[in-house]
Amino acid sequence: MGKKACSGTFSWKLFGIVAFCLSWCKHALAVSLPVYALADASFDDRLMVNLAYWIMNGQWLGTYNSNTFVKGVGFPVFLAITRFIGFSYLSAISLFYIAACLLTIVALRPVLKKTWQGIFLYGVLLFNPETISYTTQRVYRNSITPSQVLLILVCCFAIYLRYKQPLKKWWGWAVGAALSVAFFWHTREDAIWILPFLLLFAVILVIGICRDADGIKGKPGKAISVVVPILAIPLSTAVISLVNYNHYGVYISNELSQGNFPKALQAMYVAKTDTPELQYVSVSREKLEKLYEYSPSLAEMRDELEEWYDVFAEVDRNITDGEVEDGYFFWVLRMAAETKGYYETPQMSDAYFGRIAKELQTAFDNGTLEHTWSMPSALMPPWREGNFGRLMTALGKCYRVALTFDGEGVVKMDDGAEAQSDGADGIALFETVTNNITVAPDQVGKEYKVEIEKKFWNIQDLILVLYRKINPLACAVAVICYMGLMVQMIRGALQHTVQEMQVKKWLILTALACNVLALCAGISYNEISCCPTIGPFYLSGVYPMFLLFEVLAFLWGIQELRQRKNK
Repeated sequence: MGKKACSGTFSWKLFGIVAFCLSWCKHALAVSLPVYALADASFDDRLMVNLAYWIMNGQWLGTYNSNTFVKGVGFPVFLAITRFIGFSYLSAISLFYIAACLLTIVALRPVLKKTWQGIFLYGVLLFNPETISYTTQRVYRNSITPSQVLLILVCCFAIYLRYKQPLKKWWGWAVGAALSVAFFWHTREDAIWILPFLLLFAVILVIGICRDADGIKGKPGKAISVVVPILAIPLSTAVISLVNYNHYGVYISNELSQGNFPKALQAMYVAKTDTPELQYVSVSREKLEKLYEYSPSLAEMRDELEEWYDVFAEVDRNITDGEVEDGYFFWVLRMAAETKGYYETPQMSDAYFGRIAKELQTAFDNGTLEHTWSMPSALMPPWREGNFGRLMTALGKCYRVALTFDGEGVVKMDDGAEAQSDGADGIALFETVTNNITVAPDQVGKEYKVEIEKKFWNIQDLILVLYRKINPLACAVAVICYMGLMVQMIRGALQHTVQEMQVKKWLILTALACNVLALCAGISYNEISCCPTIGPFYLSGVYPMFLLFEVLAFLWGIQELRQRKNK
């Protein structure tokens, strides 16, 4: 076995033994964590748990209210399936990430020539500190984002490295990519950042398939297969919409991207009044008063809006100004409408927001109310003067946080951190859905003051420290290797000696770098316009892409350097 490994071939047997040992260690670390239950986070963790509980009991998303369609069903379905199988929440997300890392090695096998390369890549990805941290402890959708992102990318890379082979040898990767995309798309409302990658991936492969020297036989099937991940978005949306129609009588999958609510919200965002422009705030109290003049329907819930405006004004970055940042305003709008009684049925709420949107649009059309141009998503506030500079600053901060794993690490219950109770049955509900013990505030530390788990926490801290120290240097080396690969590819193209595998490696690295940029740019824009989002919790999808880029660039850069030296 050692001789085979040293001879330059890839030994799956050796890799399997080492991967099993590493996976067992990582899983032990992950399941030793205490679940950090935020039972009073009614719009986040508690919402996910509530929806999962309804699904577990065969009632789909439960009784309709303002939160029913506000977030994707992907994570609640994941929680419900996990509980149905009998896994605990911590075990499920740990095994999910382990599976994603293993599939990464299988997918990239054509460009991982030696066993140690596969082990090295697997180990670096596997012990990603953000998969054993505060992000993991929260019962929220960000905990599965690293696995989802990794699966989408490596399934697509696997197809790219194999598309010249017969379809029967890689159709499974196309199915995996489609399922991963659909799962991710219906887990997060901001998943649009992955769409440019999927579109470019499909275009490049369709062109490559059409230009293949083989005959027409098999090409249509291949071309359809590489487009399947994109088609999975409308198809899965249609399925979820049909399920919702069956339960609620409305054909919709998410109210933040479909229906009249986003139209009304966007109209309020883009409306221009003579009120002062405030940073982070597109709809100030003063602007609301102006909008009442143009939308009688909006004015119907003036009192409710003021009530909820007061509530959310206490939770944003500037609690002294009495205003509500854009990241919270859409909650103000929805909660006010629910308090007013417009959320008895989805048809009633959609009709109400349709009236608001129509009244404001009429004012725009007849020129009585000016407006600015809107962003692609209704949740994105309009572009403000000076945003470019702020965006570049935020983007720099975003990269720094990602590079240095600058975050909370593990929340240790015996260090004074407490699960947040709603004062009722919230803690018990978290335990029911997660199949994990959740520590109530009056029991902090009681369940987790076990010596072996304390040792695990020390190991987790050590892993975080190592990644924090090594990763910035690793990234710098990776960028140098990437630039070297690009120079070699350009030189080869000019001399007509470029190899196809060189191009494939460079495009894979470029795709990873561009996806990191796209996600970081979206998070940074949210930071400067909506609410604080630059932190490991929201950057959880960036870390596996960063690590994958760094390791692959280093391995391929060293390989290229050796080949040049041998020549």
